[in-house]
Amino acid sequence: MKIQQVELGNNKKSILIAFILALTGAISLVIIKKITRNEASKRWLIIPILTNILSIYLILIGLKYSSLTIFNIQWNLISNILVTGIGVLFLNEIHSIYEIIGLVLAFISIFILNIEHIK
Repeated sequence: MKIQQVELGNNKKSILIAFILALTGAISLVIIKKITRNEASKRWLIIPILTNILSIYLILIGLKYSSLTIFNIQWNLISNILVTGIGVLFLNEIHSIYEIIGLVLAFISIFILNIEHIK
């Protein structure tokens, strides 16, 4: 069985859309965390609901520029890095050395996944 590689488009656009998806998800998580801490009203839940609706359209656009696997990995890694950064900077979360090493490896994996497009 021969596997055919298909060029799907602009990988920079794919990363940008994955970043926007991750950012909207991170904002939603911060709002939900603040609600669970009773630091915000439940009325703020409208923002996570709307960003989840928006994410459907962003995924449709993102998949025009990347394969399903690569786009999902980009989105997940960027999301993990953003959420961790926000957690540390704004929610005073503390991470172990193993978690920090994992984040560094996440950065490296994003680079490796896109190395053929950097050339």
